[in-house]
Amino acid sequence: MKRAWGGVTIALVCALVWGTTALADKAVIDGKNADKVHLRNGRSKSSASLGLYFTGTPVLCESEPQSDWVAVTIGQETVYIKANYLLRGGEDGTVVTKKLGRVRVQRTTLRQKASSRSAVLAELPQDTALTLLGETKGRWYYVQTGGVYGYVSSDDVKGMKAAFPFAEETHWFFRSGAGAWHTELVLQPDGAFSGVYEDTDAGDIGKKYPNGTHYYCRFFGQLRPEGS
Repeated sequence: MKRAWGGVTIALVCALVWGTTALADKAVIDGKNADKVHLRNGRSKSSASLGLYFTGTPVLCESEPQSDWVAVTIGQETVYIKANYLLRGGEDGTVVTKKLGRVRVQRTTLRQKASSRSAVLAELPQDTALTLLGETKGRWYYVQTGGVYGYVSSDDVKGMKAAFPFAEETHWFFRSGAGAWHTELVLQPDGAFSGVYEDTDAGDIGKKYPNGTHYYCRFFGQLRPEGS
């Protein structure tokens, strides 16, 4: 009897979880001819603006449109947006506006909400690449970095111009089993790069190299588009 009751309990919990998650639909902001849209604290244009958010920014729809307005969740907050500025289902079919930034101070924090008292999601060191998705009235950027969404003080961020068609830091690896040599490259959207090359030659021995030779090189630089 205990096993049967446990099975019913598990099924009930699963049903409740499924029912809760099914209420929210994925969507992205679609500003049509504008690259950014107001999010407001009520269902009218006279409601206070909570900031401007870029086309392509993902949100969760928490309700069906009422008077042409939809309640959406962005980050940890529920706000309102005009229904015609939403594209249900994801980014397919809309042009994503990607504004890029970089942490300009030695260290800053990624927070759950646009407040210095909000929970810290991550510590971001200088030069961390950010995708800027919006800016609040209180001078906080809503950003994505490393797959995490949150808020960073706009005073701690500088803009950067994209040199490549991607919005976040990418990592590239080139390796070989012979000699265990490898090159690792970290490439930023604005063309800044850094990396390391390593190789070992165990056959290069002698009085000066009794254990073989290990080659190591760390490098960095800046790539720029042609004509820039």
